[in-house]
Amino acid sequence: MRSSFQIARFFDIPVRLHWTFFLLLAWVGYTGYLQDRGWIYISWWILLVLTVFLCVVLHEFGHALTARRYGVQTRDIILSPIGGIARLEKLPENPIHEFRVAIAGPLVNLAIAALLSPVIWLLFSREFQHLVGWATGTPPAMDGSESSLPGYFLPSI
Repeated sequence: MRSSFQIARFFDIPVRLHWTFFLLLAWVGYTGYLQDRGWIYISWWILLVLTVFLCVVLHEFGHALTARRYGVQTRDIILSPIGGIARLEKLPENPIHEFRVAIAGPLVNLAIAALLSPVIWLLFSREFQHLVGWATGTPPAMDGSESSLPGYFLPSI
């Protein structure tokens, strides 16, 4: 595809980036700038976009590597602001194989969710935040917030 360029090659499959992907990053940065959020805020949002696209690449490799298992080569994987596509040379002849190629990407998404869910839960859980507070010398009962006292279950507003 002429409007994209290669950024990597894994498992002998080129990964290409469409030029409009940079428009997405620019838009994220510009909206943060307009809201006067600061560079740290903007950087976190750009990191989030890049992380989502890493998940898209893994999803597409699920399709591509499953297709390879059934003798179908993948020309390349192209990433654009609306997602990605694994461009296969052809579809598998057997409908069961075609189904397996189709379902491989969503199964990769489920695997990513299964791996990341405990980490995300841990990072945002109240218990972990309290543990960090104790480790840094600011236990929850000493940080000045009523909502961190035992028995006080209402969230702070």
